[in-house]
Amino acid sequence: AEYAAPAGSRLPYPVIRDQTEGIAAFGDVLPLLPPPRSGRSELLLLDVGGGRSNAGKRFLEASVPRVRVEAVDPYNRSEAENLAAEKVVEEADGADVVTSMSVLNVVQEKSSRTEHLSFLRRAVRPGGLVIIKVWAGLWPQRGTGEPTVDEARGSYQANAWASSFLPEVEDAFGKGWAYADNNLNMIVAVRAR
Repeated sequence: AEYAAPAGSRLPYPVIRDQTEGIAAFGDVLPLLPPPRSGRSELLLLDVGGGRSNAGKRFLEASVPRVRVEAVDPYNRSEAENLAAEKVVEEADGADVVTSMSVLNVVQEKSSRTEHLSFLRRAVRPGGLVIIKVWAGLWPQRGTGEPTVDEARGSYQANAWASSFLPEVEDAFGKGWAYADNNLNMIVAVRAR
């Protein structure tokens, strides 16, 4: 999606091209995906919080040879779907890659973000990769870390760059086991063995 500068702004804000959701988010992930682990015929990727759509799954499975994508979302998928995906991950002794697209930036409570990160860590196998994308918001709040709260709609947006979430990710994965790339609005973590 593209978002134009606010109407009537005195500043020349550039157009924002959102690459933190859907297929666009997974496009940034492709170069980071490892081959299937030794003894496995396919890479297992678990997408956490991906909503109802299977567009990301279809994109990845069409773009990457030998990848299997499962998805869980406690708010947008049935309990049966979530349990089935979790069973696949458990039977594989963890996913090779876990993704979380535009979740951390919409969760207001730090304790809930911590819980989400703990789930990501538990879901990935030791040595596995976790890729987190965040949305930095719209101008003029974009990247300021000044949240936007719409109580009537029950929505929250952190308006923060990926690096703002890095300390929380390092709390879950350990110092030195994650990095943030603000150009891609992405955090990459590895679960220590």
